[in-house]
Amino acid sequence: MDWGEIEAGPALDRAVAEQIGWHVRRIVPGRQVRYQLIRPDGELEGTFNAEQDAWLEVPSYSTNLKAALGLVEGSEGEFLLRRAADGGWWAEIGTTALEAATRSAAEAIARAWLASRAAGDSGGG
Repeated sequence: MDWGEIEAGPALDRAVAEQIGWHVRRIVPGRQVRYQLIRPDGELEGTFNAEQDAWLEVPSYSTNLKAALGLVEGSEGEFLLRRAADGGWWAEIGTTALEAATRSAAEAIARAWLASRAAGDSGGG
């Protein structure tokens, strides 16, 4: 999944969640297929009729500032967040900077966190 092309929202949240360790397990109790959303700690978050419904239950990293800030709590190095003159946001985690005209601070943090993971920085999470 190329997170650089994804709009903020459920698909970008899923990209972050997968990096953290969230996953969906397909089960077949009887003749009906169900999907279980598993948290990074291995605990069951919930069971759903469709896989896409399960992924909608991960934290909203790209739209919720509190969830996005949780990504950087375990990060090593500096974390910087700046508001650009054009109204966009700029974020840096560790040594990886993401310069983009993101619409929200949460989106900038989520994208910078993904970029730091891709670059091999200690992105925490």
